[in-house]
Amino acid sequence: MNSGPVGVVEVLAAALAAAFGSLFAAGAAALTEIPEGRMQALSAADVGSAGDAFRRFTRDPTQVLSRWLVGRVVAISVATMLLGDAARRAGLDRFALPVAVLGAVLTYGTFAEIVGTLARRRPERAGALALQVLRPFEWLLVPLAGPLAVVGRAVGRRVPRVHTVDARITETEVEWAVSEGERAGSIA
Repeated sequence: MNSGPVGVVEVLAAALAAAFGSLFAAGAAALTEIPEGRMQALSAADVGSAGDAFRRFTRDPTQVLSRWLVGRVVAISVATMLLGDAARRAGLDRFALPVAVLGAVLTYGTFAEIVGTLARRRPERAGALALQVLRPFEWLLVPLAGPLAVVGRAVGRRVPRVHTVDARITETEVEWAVSEGERAGSIA
C-alpha cells in the first residue's frame, strides 16, 4: 500500500480496525452485564427485532461470544500489522514490532474502554444493537469461531456452574434489588 512516507493511510486504517474490534468488546460487555433472568425475559418478550436478537443469543451464547472474540482478535491483529507497516515506512524498522503492538493495544484499549463503558451503562439497548449490527460480520468469522465455540461448550460441560446458596447473600441481593427498584420508581 503506497500512502506516502509516513503511512498515514495505514495508521488511519489501523485506528478503524481497532475501533471496529472494540464494537465486539462492547457488545460482549453489554450482554454479560444483563442478569440471566432479565435476559430470559427480554428473549421471551415480543419486542420485534430486539426480541429476535436476544432469542438468538439465549439459544447459544457461546456461539455469539466466540464469534465476537474472534472479531476482536482479528481486528487487533489487522491493526498491529498496519501499524507495523506504518512504522517501517517511517524508518523505524528496528522498532516496528513494539511500535505496532503498543499502538494497537493503546488504540484498541482506548476505543474498547469508551464503548464498553457506554455499553455497560445501557446494556439492553447496546446488547440488542450489537446483536443486530454485528450479525453480518459474524458469518465471516464462523470458520475461526466455530472450533472455539466447540471448545467452549466442551469446557462448559466439564466444569459446571457453581451457585453458592447462602441465605445472607440472597437476602442482601433482594434488599439491593428492592432499593434499586424504589430508587428507579418501579417499586412504590
